[in-house]
Amino acid sequence: MPNAILRVGPYADSNPLQFYSKETGIEQGEKSVNVSNTHWPNADWRAFFFASYGNEVNSERTEVNSGYVGLNGASGSKESLPTVFTVEWPSVGGGADPLLGGGFFYQATESFKLKLKYKFWNGFSVIRIRIVGEKIGTSSGSSPTQFLSHTIAPAGGGGSFPGPNIDDEYEIELPASVLGQIRISMTGEGLDAIAGTNWTLEFTTA
Repeated sequence: MPNAILRVGPYADSNPLQFYSKETGIEQGEKSVNVSNTHWPNADWRAFFFASYGNEVNSERTEVNSGYVGLNGASGSKESLPTVFTVEWPSVGGGADPLLGGGFFYQATESFKLKLKYKFWNGFSVIRIRIVGEKIGTSSGSSPTQFLSHTIAPAGGGGSFPGPNIDDEYEIELPASVLGQIRISMTGEGLDAIAGTNWTLEFTTA
């Protein structure tokens, strides 16, 4: 039986985790709600990503790239969204704290699985990928609970990943939920150490 739609959001926000009935303030945080691992009849499954870096002198951040990506492997795409998000880090004096962040909202009556694929050059920066999942269980007014908290990092919690080029994946199991979300944060230590290299994230069907 198909994973039925619980309700037409079609938008949500993560602070607090809740639905919005229309596209109000979409640029301030509200994003589309996916239906499990399939497309809506008139809109594609989508995640939103952004990449930015900080400043060694003050708290200002500079955006490098942002946008929606689709789900690789989901059939019936109508929008032909890109399925891979890539950021090429610039060489900027005084740049610090590179961050690739993002994720997606979903609703589903049955649990399902997705894969997060990630690629990056493994050089002089200690890179971590943090994955957090939260859900509202039975009604849109209930409090969210965390169902996933995982960090992809070098073995032993320090040092570097083995090999110069990392190309790997992590399988995510998402429980049934009236409204759930996955949040990703990929961080490094210093912009100089990764300047000129690419970080890539992609969601695929499992």
